[in-house]
Amino acid sequence: MKKIEKIKDKIIVSLVYIITIILIVLLLSSCEKKEKNKENYVDGFHIVVVDSCEYICTTRVHSGYMAHKGNCRFCAERNRRMIREQVDSILTDIFD
Repeated sequence: MKKIEKIKDKIIVSLVYIITIILIVLLLSSCEKKEKNKENYVDGFHIVVVDSCEYICTTRVHSGYMAHKGNCRFCAERNRRMIREQVDSILTDIFD
């Protein structure tokens, strides 16, 4: 009886090892590199949009870096609208 139990234990341990190896292989083989958008990726820098603003990101430094773009198209449009509203308000105050 003890011999049969030892054989069962060895089979269970072997199955656990095999299943673990299969899972590791599946996990590693399923990881695909995401193709970078070449339009927004230049020499280690890329542009991301967060909360309607454009940011320049890089991983060239140890912990990565992210900074707001000075020429963010979303901020430019918001500023244009705000200035237009202020000018319209001033002009209506002057001419009314």
